[in-house]
Amino acid sequence: MWRFIRSHHLTIAALCICIVLPLTRVRAQHDVRPEDAVTIAARPGAGASNLQLLQRELSKLLRDEDVEFRRKAARKIGEYRLTEAVPDLITTLQDTVPEVRREAIWALGMLGDRRAVQPVIRGLDDREFHVRVSAAMALGEIGDTRAVEPLISCLRDDHPDVRWAAACSLGKIPDQRSIQPLVEAQSDADESVRLAAVTALGQLVQIRSIDTLFVSTQDPSPTVRASAARALGGVHSDRAVHTLRGLLNDSDPQVRTAAVSALTSSGGARAVNDIVRLLHDQDAKVREVSAKALGIIGDARALRPLIAQLGDASPDVCSAVLQSLGRIGDRQAFTDVLPYTLASDTKVRQAAVQAVGAMQGDAVTPELVQALTDSEATVRWTAVTALAGAPGEGSVEPLLATLKDPDMRVRAMAIQTLALTGDPRVVEALLNQLQQPDILLRRSAIAALGRLKDERALEPLIALANDRTAVIRGSVYRALSSFRDPRVMHVLAVGVQDSSVQCQLAAIEALGHIGGDTAVRVLQTKLQEKNLGIRFMAARALGALGDRQATPMLLQLATTEQDTRVRQEAINVLGSLDDPAMVNPLLEILRDGAQKDVLRASVIRALMALKDDEAILCMNTALSDQSPVVRKAAIDYVGRHRVAAAVDALRGLLIDDPYVQVRTAAAAALGHIGDTRVVEDLVTAVAREEDRDMRAALATALGQFSDTRAVDSLITLLNDANRLPRSAAASALASITGQRFGEDGAAWKAWWQQQPRDP
Repeated sequence: MWRFIRSHHLTIAALCICIVLPLTRVRAQHDVRPEDAVTIAARPGAGASNLQLLQRELSKLLRDEDVEFRRKAARKIGEYRLTEAVPDLITTLQDTVPEVRREAIWALGMLGDRRAVQPVIRGLDDREFHVRVSAAMALGEIGDTRAVEPLISCLRDDHPDVRWAAACSLGKIPDQRSIQPLVEAQSDADESVRLAAVTALGQLVQIRSIDTLFVSTQDPSPTVRASAARALGGVHSDRAVHTLRGLLNDSDPQVRTAAVSALTSSGGARAVNDIVRLLHDQDAKVREVSAKALGIIGDARALRPLIAQLGDASPDVCSAVLQSLGRIGDRQAFTDVLPYTLASDTKVRQAAVQAVGAMQGDAVTPELVQALTDSEATVRWTAVTALAGAPGEGSVEPLLATLKDPDMRVRAMAIQTLALTGDPRVVEALLNQLQQPDILLRRSAIAALGRLKDERALEPLIALANDRTAVIRGSVYRALSSFRDPRVMHVLAVGVQDSSVQCQLAAIEALGHIGGDTAVRVLQTKLQEKNLGIRFMAARALGALGDRQATPMLLQLATTEQDTRVRQEAINVLGSLDDPAMVNPLLEILRDGAQKDVLRASVIRALMALKDDEAILCMNTALSDQSPVVRKAAIDYVGRHRVAAAVDALRGLLIDDPYVQVRTAAAAALGHIGDTRVVEDLVTAVAREEDRDMRAALATALGQFSDTRAVDSLITLLNDANRLPRSAAASALASITGQRFGEDGAAWKAWWQQQPRDP
């Protein structure tokens, strides 16, 4: 071997050069991987802005010759929400490798930037189906209505995964154009597509797609029938309740379970007897869900059947029954529940202890005290939690004993509960917990001492502000905000420079609670920090103080800040200051159609307290904005300030707007303005409206008019399947007529028939 190497050493050297040199170039070229870029950006003091550095490095890697680097770089841009990289991602959509195009599309969806809508729409025509799937899902995340028609076209794609993704995304973009195509998609050959279409229609219930859901309750697939049942839970109509009650007899247990869950939120009181019957269903899961539903509905008729079901063979069912009895909270069940605090099954004992805690009132029962020594930590933890609901003198001694519990979580909960007692005896015990090695216990003790505000705790807490553990320092800063002592301000002023960002945030939040000129000055400096989380928290803290000294810096954040959340918080704070000088700068943001909907809506809410002529003119324009979020905010504004000039626009929105939230806001605004011309509009809307909340809003609005034209409609509404509209109708009738018949429709009708009518 050595002879061979010596005789051929020149050849071998040449080969090494040929192999090693390219590898050296590769290492040099790929010196910064996507993972490395994140690590570099996370280093303290890395450039002008860590996030900007990360964006620059990842954007470079989008052009790297290594496919895996390009793919990972796109993924990281999406994960870190680097909106400045949107143009680079759009360029990457032309990449020759499908996996890279898919990741770039995914990242654009995560960023939610409207600049990407048209480029991503073009991805729906990609030759690779998985890229088309990614494009369809991304468009749903962006939520722009320009994607509706292209997504509808994708419901006819050859690949079922693309059709599934298109249906999912159409459910996220409320638009009436989607309804009929989704109805047709309920007949798709692929079950997953049918399921997605039903789910999407359920999400679009708010824009009147109710009738389209009933077809799928007859689908041969139990999964689709169950999805249809869940979707009908948000409908709140007689037909929906009737259909769901019928599905309680479905042959498949998952459909029966879905129907029970849906009825819980829609017409549950009318179906109590039907659900009670399912307590004896052969399927344990159906019995369990039915028991939980009866507790949520809270109807007294379910009390005795639930008590009778306590002997169910399934621990899950028995636990659900106990939870519901605790939720109902009727003392009639107290003696029936008590024996189960000693049951052999841990889950049952835990549910029983929880139920006893809900029924005990202010008394500390022996059963709860006994449960503090249960063999299972989960039961002991639940007993401590139950005592937190009635923290009295009788609970102090048992809870102090629990501070020696072998389970750390139980001790931590006991510490929190002791703070609720307000008993000065617990301070010394909590101070002793500050010496515990476990961080969770120390944090709990610090928070408890802050709640108690006992001066004996001040010095020990200040001492802990120098703890080497960042979590402890942050907890101390929050706890110190409860004390009004000059030393606290000094500790917090140092805390805003803490090496830990989380500690800085805690100190900033504490300064917002304490206030004063020093706090304002310190918080103003934090508005200029590079870290967006710190800027956000500083803006929020200044809002809590309500000090106008910070207005110029807040305005700069509101207009130039790149992060939407920080801008939104700055806008909210400017609104809380009620400064008329802020009207015009804020209106400039509102007028800029390129701004995000949430920002423009935030501007309107910020202006809410100020009745300004220029703002009112802008609101009249905003009532026709393409964004329902902006329209609703503008409606709230004109309603609050009773802008009579907006009545005609509001009448149109009440009748024609496809979004129930907008129609509900319009009804409330018209009631506040009080123009009697709209009474007939409101009455007509009551008769045709299928949404429960909207019917209640209409009734409330009619109650603000002393107009008897609304009486017949309101009396009819007393027969509504849902309590909310019935209650609103009863209140409105009392306001209009001065009579008090509650929700008794027969009494109202009899009284009204005796009243004289105008000739």
